[in-house]
Amino acid sequence: SKNIAFSIFKGIEDPKYRHLIVIPRINFNNQDNLTLSLNVSNSTFFPKEFTYRLSPTYSTGTGKMVGGMGLGYFTHWKTGVIERLTMNTTYSYFNYTSEFSAQSLSANTHVLLRRKRPREPKFNSILLGFQSINREISPTPTLKDLDYENYQLYDIGYNYSNNGLIHDFSGGINLEFSNLFTKAIIESYYRIKLSRKNKIHYRLFGGYFLNNKTNSDSFDFGIGRVNDYKFRFQILDRVNKEGLFSQQFILADAGFKSLINTTVSEWIVSNNLHLNVTKRLGIFGDFAFYKNKNDHPNFVYSSGFSFTAIEDFLELYFPIQSSLGFEPELGNYQNRIRFVFTFSLNTILTYWRRGKY
Repeated sequence: SKNIAFSIFKGIEDPKYRHLIVIPRINFNNQDNLTLSLNVSNSTFFPKEFTYRLSPTYSTGTGKMVGGMGLGYFTHWKTGVIERLTMNTTYSYFNYTSEFSAQSLSANTHVLLRRKRPREPKFNSILLGFQSINREISPTPTLKDLDYENYQLYDIGYNYSNNGLIHDFSGGINLEFSNLFTKAIIESYYRIKLSRKNKIHYRLFGGYFLNNKTNSDSFDFGIGRVNDYKFRFQILDRVNKEGLFSQQFILADAGFKSLINTTVSEWIVSNNLHLNVTKRLGIFGDFAFYKNKNDHPNFVYSSGFSFTAIEDFLELYFPIQSSLGFEPELGNYQNRIRFVFTFSLNTILTYWRRGKY
């Protein structure tokens, strides 16, 4: 049998050893405070046929052990319609408030269709997914809690991307359904690089409920906030709608920088435009048409400027004019400023190794 070689970074595997990657991680959110974890896996630089991952995590805020595990399968073919096939199954146990925990079991299959040329930057893929969520809820549940306690989600989607140096485009369409709703989503992203410092970013998002039998807004499309019922994002505070952490911005759903707390239960079409004026400063504009059940269509917009301290790590958005009015005159303007903040030691180290700091 092979000896085990431990490493804290992914690298090229030495066939003489059985490699085990052990990566310490430190993260933060308001319900857990600091989380300390070890990510143990056999993943290396090149794809493996079978992979596994184990992530025991300690929550300093709740004193609980949480974490997750996963199994993966990868294969590829030299001929035929399918170029690569990736299958993953994951389980996670986590705190979604300081009092209550949740479990998530998911399985997905990613099919990459064959490209005309192996090095072509154009990709076509199909995604099939399943997720089951089981949440602890209050002994005196509300209608929203009952909607949101146990649910299963099914996804089928198609994605296309063309990653050029000057023109970068990606987009896809997804159908998501459960026993409570069925929704169709289309999302595309386009970036054009005008110069080394100047870029234009455009995002289109469209969502439509084919049916919606929910009793709350838990699964609605968000405008100024995201409804993260899949628990995909690192949200600093999932409970409070006020305070510093509630101003976190995540580019999902309608993607508005202004704190417009409306949710959408029927359909929405949203546009997000951002222009880098310099390396640090930019201007943005968001506008959307939407309609809720038993209501007439509405139009909302927001605009302002942005400051990027460290891309993808610390970014600030300053709304100026929006459907709410001239925001600097609305009072407590400091509470309207949005931010992107990634509290991850691994992200910092990755940027440091690439010389971005």
